[in-house]
Amino acid sequence: MFILPRREYCDKCGRSYSKKANLDRHKKYECEVDRNFSCPGCPYKAKRKEHLKRHMIFIHNVILKPNDNNSQDLILPNP
Repeated sequence: MFILPRREYCDKCGRSYSKKANLDRHKKYECEVDRNFSCPGCPYKAKRKEHLKRHMIFIHNVILKPNDNNSQDLILPNP
């Protein structure tokens, strides 16, 4: 007998996740949430900060530089 792994489903949009933590993140940051992170270089908007960072790295060739606050600063390339 083969038992399928349990899935967690979003009650708003129906997306499914294998882990409850992923569903919780989806509900908090993605499902029916406004896109609050705007790209300074184009009209792109993201729901999550890490998605905006990924966009800026791959689309605008931005470099991430570590700073003193255990975070990262975005360094824009020279035009």
